[in-house]
Amino acid sequence: MPYGKIAQKTHSLTPEEIARRKKNVYDYAPKWDYVATGVLRLSIQDLPYELSHIRKSWSDGATRRLETCLGEFIAVLPHIAKLVKEVKEERARENAQRQEEAKQAEEDRRKQAEYDRKAKGRRSVSPGLG
Repeated sequence: MPYGKIAQKTHSLTPEEIARRKKNVYDYAPKWDYVATGVLRLSIQDLPYELSHIRKSWSDGATRRLETCLGEFIAVLPHIAKLVKEVKEERARENAQRQEEAKQAEEDRRKQAEYDRKAKGRRSVSPGLG
């Protein structure tokens, strides 16, 4: 996503805001003005945590302009897309495995409860041998 870097500066009142204040008319003036710095940035956002080690942004610097990084940025996009797909597939496999394990644990618990119920029924029906 391309976007420019923005600087935050204290808001300077406009002539209209000054006129409204002189008339004691309620005037909401923002606290800050945001000004473009002329620095351009390309970034890849919302990468999975597993890919946090990958470079995510390229921007104008003191000695290097963004234009010289475009080839690198474009070349890395297919590789990042492949890695994102692999991470999502791995997460889906892990989720399916957890669900299968939970299902198996519930089935085992159900079978044990059924076994305990039947065993309790047999003990109460069987006459004591003492």
